[in-house]
Amino acid sequence: MTHPHRLGALALLTLGLGAGPALAQDSRLPAAGEIAFAITGGPEFDLGSQFHGGGVAGPVAVESRDWGDVYDYTLNVQADIALGLDSRSQIGLTLGWSTAEGQGLDIGTVGTDVLSAEFDDYQAYTAAAYYRRYFEVGTGFFPYVAVNGGVRYVESIDATFTSAGLPALGLPDSVESRFYDSSWVPTVGFTFGWRNNFRGVALGLETGLQYEFELKDDDSTLAPLGLAGLNESGDRWTIPVRLIIVY
Repeated sequence: MTHPHRLGALALLTLGLGAGPALAQDSRLPAAGEIAFAITGGPEFDLGSQFHGGGVAGPVAVESRDWGDVYDYTLNVQADIALGLDSRSQIGLTLGWSTAEGQGLDIGTVGTDVLSAEFDDYQAYTAAAYYRRYFEVGTGFFPYVAVNGGVRYVESIDATFTSAGLPALGLPDSVESRFYDSSWVPTVGFTFGWRNNFRGVALGLETGLQYEFELKDDDSTLAPLGLAGLNESGDRWTIPVRLIIVY
C-alpha cells in the first residue's frame, strides 16, 4: 500500500514543477550576492547498512538485518536556498523531510518457532549546509559537484516482536518495545549532478553518497532478554536520487 505521506510529498513536488515557469524570472546561475530557491525530491536507497545486529540468548536467536530489509526506500523532499559566491559557486542551506514505510519481516527464532518483527515508519527532519561548484560544458548546461554537512532529527522507532515461542519465556506472544530513541545525528555527504535552463526555470538531477551517524538505542526491553547488542547500529550509507527545480 502506498504511504499517504509519500503521495503528499510527490504532489508537492509536482505542483512546484508546474508552477516553475510562471514564477521564475531568471534561471541563470546566481552571480555574487544573488539568491536562488529550489525544491528537490526523490528516493534515497540504502547501501547495505546494518539496521540491527544479531545475537543469541538462550532459546532466542536473532539474525542481523539491513536498512533495506526493514525499509524498501526512503522518500526525501527538501527546500533549498542558495547564495551565489561568484558565477560558478554557491553556498546554501536545505531543510528536508524524509519518510519510509516499515515492513514486517522474520528476524530469527525462539526455539523452533519463527520470531518476526515489525518496525515503525521512519520519519526524519534534516537541516544542512552545502558548498556547490558548477562547470559549464555547453550553453545552459551546468554539471556540478557539492559537499554537505548537517544534522538530522530521527523520530523514535518502536518494534513489535511476535513468536509462538515467547510464552515459554514468560512473555506474551507479541511484545512491543522501544528500539531506537528519538535521535539528533550528524549527516555528511557528497553529491554531483547537473541543471539545465528550460522555459524560464532550471531543472536538474543529482545523486551522490550520504552518511547518517548512529541512532540512539533503547535497551529497556531487550537488555533483560540478553539482547542489548541488537540495536547498537543504526548508522547508514545511502544513495540519493533527486529531481531539482530551481526558481
